[in-house]
Amino acid sequence: MKKTMYYLTGLAAVILFSTVWWFKTPTAPSPAAMPATHQPITSSEAKVVISATTNVVAKNEASSIKKGSNSGAATSLASLRDAYDKGSISKGEAIQSSLMEENKKTLDLYGLVVDQNGEPVVGAKVRGSIGLNVNMVQSGGELHYTETDSQGRFNFLGIHGVGIGLWPQKEGYFYDLKLPSHRPDNYQPAPNNPIVLTMWKLKGAESMIHDSKFYGITPDARPYTIDLIERKKTEGQNAGGDLVIQIQRPAQISPGQKFDWSFAMSVIDGGLIEVTNKTYLNEAPENGYEQKHEIKSSASDPQWQSQIEETFFLKSRSGQAYGHFHITVIPLYRDTAVFKIDSYINPSGSRNLEFDPAKQIR
Repeated sequence: MKKTMYYLTGLAAVILFSTVWWFKTPTAPSPAAMPATHQPITSSEAKVVISATTNVVAKNEASSIKKGSNSGAATSLASLRDAYDKGSISKGEAIQSSLMEENKKTLDLYGLVVDQNGEPVVGAKVRGSIGLNVNMVQSGGELHYTETDSQGRFNFLGIHGVGIGLWPQKEGYFYDLKLPSHRPDNYQPAPNNPIVLTMWKLKGAESMIHDSKFYGITPDARPYTIDLIERKKTEGQNAGGDLVIQIQRPAQISPGQKFDWSFAMSVIDGGLIEVTNKTYLNEAPENGYEQKHEIKSSASDPQWQSQIEETFFLKSRSGQAYGHFHITVIPLYRDTAVFKIDSYINPSGSRNLEFDPAKQIR
């Protein structure tokens, strides 16, 4: 019996995990305490839309669970285990009851929407996507809506479910859905402890050059110049380009063998800033650029990698070109070395990197 119960508990955990896998731990900081002015939006006031993933989902569904012969079925996991061990409920009923218990979780939260400069975004529509368990093979949800006040603040109160994801929207602003945008399990709801969502206030896209291209080079440390505007490679260091790239590794490498290799990238007349947070690459920084970036990988290093990927802001041509690019470097590809550059370049001298395909130059 205990063996079966362990199986039951594990199965329930897997089901619950598959329902809530997309709720990750957020990293957004909390601002200083602020007075509460926004009135609570309760679940009865919020607009509710049933998810298309199921035909019938209701928040009070947990109270209408089918019971076994013992009508006093438990409302907690511990009591469910006890009821199952005693034979009061079946395995299916125990799993279904545990799923419905997850739907009772309180999801109250306070939030704050700001732009890239930390200014409050007023009148943003915020969607709260509630995840709900339905049964062992189905999940569902609800959509709740509210709007930010004059301080950019909002809240959702009186709602329940497995978890909630947040999505702010406003004309003239952009929100990157790759950002953490949900309520963490350890969140303590309070007006002075809001979940912060950062939107980008758009300036308007400018004409830009976008290119995505593989380049092959000889990996013996000889330099190659990459022209991101003309989208071409030449051997040697030439004044007309943007980047100078060098890769070095042994000429002969056995299959599966680790090897020492190095990668160097410099800007002919400008600099680079490595990007660690790859959201909102919409404006190149004014300062902080470095002329050269190098990587040396030793075969004896436990963290040795056969390739690397990095993202950079670029200032080039004495500030006449700004952009950002993602580079993938593969030092051993058949008998050569290759790298791929996916670049967005504004050749006007503006640091604005908002991209619209309709305004792409070439």
